[in-house]
Amino acid sequence: MSVKLNIVSDLHDPKTVDFSKFNYDADYIVIAGDSDECIPILCNEIALRKSKAKIMYTSGNHDLFKRDRLVEVKYPISGSFKCVGCLRFMEKENNILFLMAPLLSLVPVDTKLCKKLGDYEEFRTFFPDLSDNTSVLKFNHLWNTKFVDDLTYLETRIDEIPNVKVVVITHGIPSFKLIENSIVYGSQLNIYWASDKCLFNNIFSKCSLWIHGHSHEFCDMMIDNTRCIRNPLRDYNMQILPHAYSYTIEI
Repeated sequence: MSVKLNIVSDLHDPKTVDFSKFNYDADYIVIAGDSDECIPILCNEIALRKSKAKIMYTSGNHDLFKRDRLVEVKYPISGSFKCVGCLRFMEKENNILFLMAPLLSLVPVDTKLCKKLGDYEEFRTFFPDLSDNTSVLKFNHLWNTKFVDDLTYLETRIDEIPNVKVVVITHGIPSFKLIENSIVYGSQLNIYWASDKCLFNNIFSKCSLWIHGHSHEFCDMMIDNTRCIRNPLRDYNMQILPHAYSYTIEI
């Protein structure tokens, strides 16, 4: 039996989201990060519509990091519908195993590199609270710790249930190939968007579908035998993408 997934990421501010446009006929509305404030509203929409759709999501960097602290936003919300996910979660539906974790990236913790990043105008734009070298170093250590914990979780759980199709849902981008055509590619901030695929070889070899977010550019492509999908709500000019709400696949 197939499962319908309505895929989207990076909703950010709920005041700018049209919650009437999601595909409430899908089995799951999958949200790949940076959308925590939107989850309660989406849950309410599902309840009002008496939809059978279930929400599946993982948090992104904007959800997890407030200034230079790691903040855990805890769900699910109770109700007549199902909402699973957030930090790390595993869900089995029919013959499909869903594994969720933010899984951001690995970033430098070398003091000189951190100083270079701290002096870099684009870095200060994205991380305005990190005003000095020490703050950058502390932030990067925290970012890396989260990444290693998430990666360990995925590698540990991926073999837990045999003979299932595996779908991984992260916010971070699992290969630089997935941003080769992005406006952020070539930036010194690449390391905050994606990680080298070789870090995930053990997961890629067992994964049929990898849903992610983080970059605000649509992507649906194959890497080896794994389909990788990113469907952000908006582009970098804050324009709603054509199929932002409605992008739905069957697996």
